[in-house]
Amino acid sequence: RWWYATHFQTIGARQIFPCWDEPKFKATFHISIKHRKEYTVLSNMNYNRKIYSINSKMQWTHFDITPEISTYQVAI
Repeated sequence: RWWYATHFQTIGARQIFPCWDEPKFKATFHISIKHRKEYTVLSNMNYNRKIYSINSKMQWTHFDITPEISTYQVAI
């Protein structure tokens, strides 16, 4: 089994996506993750749309928009 988790506290988010990576700045996030079908992906919010197949091996999972949070609180 494979596990991967993010730990952005306090200024690690800037290594993954461009952002103002300071705890005092907050924003909403609309997270979508492309992954292999056999993997389960999680994020801060529930997934909000059907998972769409890209091909026989890959798919997208789309999550609800987060409330305003600091970038270090984003979980993928």
